[in-house]
Amino acid sequence: MSPRPVRYRLLLLVAAGLMCCALGIGRSQEPQGPTARIQGMLDAAMALADAKAKLAALDSAVRAARSSGDRYGEADGAFYSGQALKGLYLWKRAAVSFDRAATLYRAIGAKRDLGVALHELGVAYDFGGDRPLAVQAFRDALAAEEAAADVRGRGATLLALGKVYDDLGQRSDAFDACRKALALFEAREPQGRAAALNALGKLHEELGQRPEALSHYQQALELFQRAADSRGRAQTLTNMGVTVDNMGDPSRAIGLYEDALSLWGSDRSGMAATLNDLGKAHKELGRLDEALGYYERALAGRREIGDRQGEAITLNNIGRVHVEMGHPERALDLYSAALRLEREVGHREAEAITLRNTAYALHALKQPRLAVANAKMSVARFQDLRADLKALDPTFRRSYAAEVEPAYRFLAERLIDLGRLAEAEEVLGLLKDAEYFQFTRAGKGEKIDLTPREAAWQAQYEALGNALAREATEYDALVQLAKTDTLTEEQVRRKADLSDRLSAARVTFATFLKEAQQEFAAAGADDERLTALRTSTELARVVKELPGRPAAVYTLVTQDAVRLILTLPRLTELKDGQSSKIPFAELSRKVARFRTALTSPSCDPLPLAGELYDLLVRPIEGELRDAQVESLLWSLDGPLRYLPIGALYDRDTRQFLFQKFPCSLFTPSKLLGMMREPGANPSAVGFGVTEPHDVGEVHFDGLAGVGTELATLNRLFGASVYLDAAFTEDSLKNALEKSPQIVHVATHFQLKPGDASASFVLLGDGKPLAVTAFAKWMQGALDGVSLFVLSACDTATPVDDEADGGELESFARVAQENGADAVLATLWPVNDASTSLLMAKFYELRSRMSKLEALRQAQAWLMGASPGVLSGAVPQRAGYATRVDDTLPKYTPDPEHPFAHPYYWAPFVLTGNPR
Repeated sequence: MSPRPVRYRLLLLVAAGLMCCALGIGRSQEPQGPTARIQGMLDAAMALADAKAKLAALDSAVRAARSSGDRYGEADGAFYSGQALKGLYLWKRAAVSFDRAATLYRAIGAKRDLGVALHELGVAYDFGGDRPLAVQAFRDALAAEEAAADVRGRGATLLALGKVYDDLGQRSDAFDACRKALALFEAREPQGRAAALNALGKLHEELGQRPEALSHYQQALELFQRAADSRGRAQTLTNMGVTVDNMGDPSRAIGLYEDALSLWGSDRSGMAATLNDLGKAHKELGRLDEALGYYERALAGRREIGDRQGEAITLNNIGRVHVEMGHPERALDLYSAALRLEREVGHREAEAITLRNTAYALHALKQPRLAVANAKMSVARFQDLRADLKALDPTFRRSYAAEVEPAYRFLAERLIDLGRLAEAEEVLGLLKDAEYFQFTRAGKGEKIDLTPREAAWQAQYEALGNALAREATEYDALVQLAKTDTLTEEQVRRKADLSDRLSAARVTFATFLKEAQQEFAAAGADDERLTALRTSTELARVVKELPGRPAAVYTLVTQDAVRLILTLPRLTELKDGQSSKIPFAELSRKVARFRTALTSPSCDPLPLAGELYDLLVRPIEGELRDAQVESLLWSLDGPLRYLPIGALYDRDTRQFLFQKFPCSLFTPSKLLGMMREPGANPSAVGFGVTEPHDVGEVHFDGLAGVGTELATLNRLFGASVYLDAAFTEDSLKNALEKSPQIVHVATHFQLKPGDASASFVLLGDGKPLAVTAFAKWMQGALDGVSLFVLSACDTATPVDDEADGGELESFARVAQENGADAVLATLWPVNDASTSLLMAKFYELRSRMSKLEALRQAQAWLMGASPGVLSGAVPQRAGYATRVDDTLPKYTPDPEHPFAHPYYWAPFVLTGNPR
């Protein structure tokens, strides 16, 4: 007797393959099964080895069941037909059969079998490339399984759904589905639990969380070993190999892959995936010929089973080998084929990666303009994918950003190489928006602009690519149909016609790509250099209309240089300053040591301040002098954002940069807000903490000087003041509702790099106010605020693997996004005594001059003030332990100028409107 319909469940989610687990079900509470006659026909059909004969016999059984009114037999026949077609990788035809079976099972009330059929329908849609339909089928299956109390079935369907979400780039939904599956399998099904652990491991791996991935895989491997499940072991070993390889140990990965190969047996999908990964490991060891051999075997296997997504992955890998071998032109053909496949199956992230790889190959071929066009499409797709990561843990978002950030930086560098600086500035703005997204789970997800030439090229590329995919899809369907049925005369003619059309379409597509290379190569840069993009227009307007004759300086840190992009008071003078050649690691170390010197009053920061001045300012001094620039607006990149830019030191003139040019920062999304005139007689409100508090294990010292600075704010602007217990979340909300123009918050600020949920402002009642909560209820609450001040805040973070400086401007960005024209905050834990003096002086000066000039003069005053002027105030150590670097020169304090060290005056940075 043939088996009753079984669950052919997708349990293992892996980078390039999957394992299916058959879970038999009983029908103890289901309607009566097929009649004996129909069951006999089904048994006989399933016993046939020949695929065509099996399908023909099943069709006869279905017709017999229908004519005799045996609806259960008809449903089972449709289900078995779907299984047979799936075994032949005829996914679309299998989906039709499973859909028919589901309809019949639903009609007769066979709840468990309905769940089975809907699950298999989802699998067929998934492998056939119709992922939105797969999602719906799996959701319907979950509902049916819930009604049938089929716990094991729900777990398997959740894993299958998680795989589809992962392929669609919806990783938050994928994590949710897989975690729910793990919970269902926890005490019931060891192999199901192992499959869920593998699925979660894959998601961790994709987001760069490799220790977590290995932990999940190791647990899964132990479960599969206990269950004597060879295919489960093979897949887990392959997964572990991928992670170990990505951790920099390809030799160990090869051993894991070879162990997996011996366990796959007849599983061609799993075998192809492992062969693909073996190719990657050999490539990383420089064995390019061996890598190609494994890739070619993987490609053949994936084509044989109709795995289009896997085929695209392997084509990409072969392309990378050809680029390394010095044959990028061969890689382009492979990438074109991969793009067609990725478009067909709807794999958005893979398409973005292939476009990026295409850009790399074009760059190697010295086709920079077409490389830029491809890189722009890649970045655009990454922008779309970012929205799907919003609900994930910040650690995941940081890891994902590390994977995609190279596409942004590659594009910005190529645009700078071409002199298209306005566009480069826009891309850098998008990158900064991506970093802001990491910090707050917000972000605008803006699209990148295209030049007219690029827009026309992209439209034609999309049209030809879609046409090619349509022709290939229909032709492939007829090729697959011929494996099980005799084609009609009309189908034979159609197949021949499609073969000719597909060949012609491929020629047209290839010709288009070749002509595009020639067209973009022939185009000059002048027609695109000053394209009227949003960022360039706004930045040029800001530079032109702000008083103080400013210039804007964009910085871009690459692996071997710092690029300086200068916008002078006339748009026609937008230009690329001289690059400063310095390896990225060396720059980061230099910045880290400079910050150590700055934050320790016993160290002399001037030597490093001079070196950094030579890197960042010296190359553009001539341009600034010729344009008669009087102030500088900076956008700092990567580790440079840890710098108080005004503390750089010109050894020729023996002046700090802030003494030569008032310096402020700007954020790309708030450029036009920088030009608003502040109102006369501004209203003000002040909040402060003078008492010590403990928040968890973190101790915050009292800030005795806060009362003085808030008293100055009250005296000069009539500010309402909320000290200590009066400074609560409610009082802050209520005060902001009155739309003050100056908001002063003198308290501690605990900042966790990249994680707004763990970053908070200390309220006067001792409670923490998380930045995420602050940003949520503050929506628009700072509209009309001319200046938002964070005084005595701990915004310090180390220069380490988890922070690259993006978090330092993110709180200012939160405040600006919610309406504040400018934010004044600090770059490290500041000294209470010096802060009180500086802020009081700042507000006295602010009453008669711009914010930026008031800050500059207040800093200069504090740096040069004598003890008599300071009314006895003396420096005191901050309430934290500074790091010591014995290689730094010692600083000799000047008794006549007790606050001369930059530690006291340099951390105050103005972001936004300098007026």
